[in-house]
Amino acid sequence: MHEIRVKLGDGREASFPDAYEVRDPNEAPAPVAGYWFDSIPDQYVNEPFTVIIHAEGTHAERFNGKVTVLIYQEGVPTGFSVQTSRFSRGVVRHDLSIPAPGNYLVVVQDAQNRSATSNSFQVHAKN
Repeated sequence: MHEIRVKLGDGREASFPDAYEVRDPNEAPAPVAGYWFDSIPDQYVNEPFTVIIHAEGTHAERFNGKVTVLIYQEGVPTGFSVQTSRFSRGVVRHDLSIPAPGNYLVVVQDAQNRSATSNSFQVHAKN
C-alpha cells in the first residue's frame, strides 16, 4: 500500500495513508470465482432449449468472457463441446439441442479450469 500526499498552492497539505495499492496484473484477483446454471427442466429430443449460465464472484457482473459447454449423458462425455458467446453483465444464454433420449448434465469450463455442472435433466423421445 502507498500513501498519497497532496500539497495545495495555498500551503495546505493532506495525506492519505494506504490510499492505493500497485498490483502485478498477473496476480490480480479473478473477476470470476465460478459459474452456476438456472435450473434446466426436462427436454425433448431435437427440440432446441436455452441454458442460462451465471458468473459468480465479487466482480461477476463485469465478466464478459466465454466458457466451453460440454454435455454428459449418464455421466459420460458425449463428445459435444462448443464455446458460448461472450457473457453480458455476468450472464450468457446458450441454445442446445440433444439428439437422443436419456439423463443429461451440462458442464461449463473456462480457460482457468473453473467449472460448473447443471442439474440432471431428462431428454424424452417425442411421442
